Order: sequence, then structure tokens, then C-alpha cells
Amino acid sequence: MIIKKPAKPTNRAIAYIRVSSQRQVDEGVSIASQDRHIKNYVLFKTLSLAEEDIIIEEGVSGGIPLWERPKGRYLKQQLSTGNYSHLIIMKLDRAFRLTSDMLSTVDELSAADISLHIVDMNGEAVDTSSSMGRFFLTIMAAMAEMERGLISERTKEG
Repeated sequence: MIIKKPAKPTNRAIAYIRVSSQRQVDEGVSIASQDRHIKNYVLFKTLSLAEEDIIIEEGVSGGIPLWERPKGRYLKQQLSTGNYSHLIIMKLDRAFRLTSDMLSTVDELSAADISLHIVDMNGEAVDTSSSMGRFFLTIMAAMAEMERGLISERTKEG
């Protein structure tokens, strides 16, 4: 399935929220927290985000490529309608734990003229439409993948 370009530029957004464990809820990335921050960002950026355009995925590992997750497949179906120009996530690791998945997804979104907005990248928002934003995102994706590997190593040791 190929993601379609919007028929005309729009401020319509879709959001993806994910948690995989209670620990993440305890660390401040609960569904409610992500939802609140994303909605505040949308207001600030004057984007349009309907309640039904907030996709929530629970209990699924970020190590699974985004489009292969149950709600990730649904997200891609929605993006394929050509009705959205913006995809919003709270943090990079909520959508991606594999650098290759992030890069290929960002390329696919870019080819469809869909901007990826990351609300919180260490206190700053990132928009992939700029070269600097894309560079910074690549570095951060590599760090998220490393963190996932470290978590896996600790689990095996413990």
C-alpha cells in the first residue's frame, strides 16, 4: 500500500500514541500524557486533529516496525486516503525503535508530502521537513535503537 499525497495541502493531522509497559506509564509517557501533549502541540501549530484521528496502541513493542503493528497498519491505511498532511507523535521511541524503520517511514511520508512532527525530542519539537530536522532525527533514532538493545541485554542478564 502506497501512501497518497493529499489532494491539496491541508492542516489535517493524525496522531499515533503507543505504550508497551507500565514502566513507561510511570515515566510519564502514559496514553493520557501523550494525548494531552499532542493536543496542546496541535493547538500551538494551528493544526486540525479530530478525536477519531488519535490512534492508540497498547502493549506492542517499538521493536516491531511501525507499519507491521496492528494500529500501525491502520495508521498507514488512514494516511493512504490522502486526507492528512501531518503525522504527530509524542516522542521518537513511541513510533520507532529501529533506525532503519524510522528512515524508511520518514522517506515514505516525505514522498507523500506528509510532515512528521515529534512533540518532544528532549524538550524541543522536531519537524522532518527541514534538512537539520531530518539529520537530528537520524541521530536520535540511532540512540533509541541503542536504548532498546541495552534494555534487551539487561533483561537477558536479569
